[in-house]
Amino acid sequence: MSKRRIDTKYQMEKFLDGNLNAFNNIYERYSARIYRFIVRQFGTGPEAHSLYMTVWAEFVDARKEHTSPGQYKISLYKTLYQRLQNFNDNESYFSDAKKLSNEHGNKSHSRIKLLNHLRKLPKPLREVFLLRHEMGLKTLLIARIIEEPVDEVERKISQAIVLLEQEMIELGCTEEPVLTIYRNSRMLKSPSRWDNEIYDALPVWMEIGIQGTLLKEGMVDKKNLINNFTRSLNEAKQHVHDLTNRAKQDLFRPANARHTFQS
Repeated sequence: MSKRRIDTKYQMEKFLDGNLNAFNNIYERYSARIYRFIVRQFGTGPEAHSLYMTVWAEFVDARKEHTSPGQYKISLYKTLYQRLQNFNDNESYFSDAKKLSNEHGNKSHSRIKLLNHLRKLPKPLREVFLLRHEMGLKTLLIARIIEEPVDEVERKISQAIVLLEQEMIELGCTEEPVLTIYRNSRMLKSPSRWDNEIYDALPVWMEIGIQGTLLKEGMVDKKNLINNFTRSLNEAKQHVHDLTNRAKQDLFRPANARHTFQS
């Protein structure tokens, strides 16, 4: 375990110096956790995708604000937490619980029910539970990230577990403790399509920063810029189509008519 921590610090140091390979190692280490943290609250739709991209873009952009690898790693957690505050609980974000759980590879009936009830927890309880038992953060670090006293963080984590245990007991799912069921559900990884988008965008984020990308102001502006780009592309295609038609018409016009037209 100590070797893993030292390696993480080393990779953070290298990425602060601009090493792209170091980012690959950091992403491999944290992408699955961050993906699960997001989709277990907001499903797998476009909102979750935009949030995932924004978190990583801001992490890359934060390089210029940090010199300490430890603080830089904490900035990843802070960005993740802060971006989630812009989202409100909304059932439209969630896929059907069973469908979403099946996408996660959870074939256990208990896991499906646990993840379903996890999404129904009050947001403050759900967040600290996931920061502790998904991201693996200690309560002291969680307190720094959410800016609350340590004892309040511990109270919320305990309350979340109690509520989940009560729900599972009522459903007759008592064969395993709640935390054991949850740990066994941690096999979901980010889709390869999302991974490829991160790697494709990385050189741009490194070169011009987040302010020069589609993620400058978040999901809304990203959608607007994509719509504007699509509109411009369609207009360009139509312009080329019109020019082609005019050229064809002029090509097959009688010689005297072309002469008259050119005169």
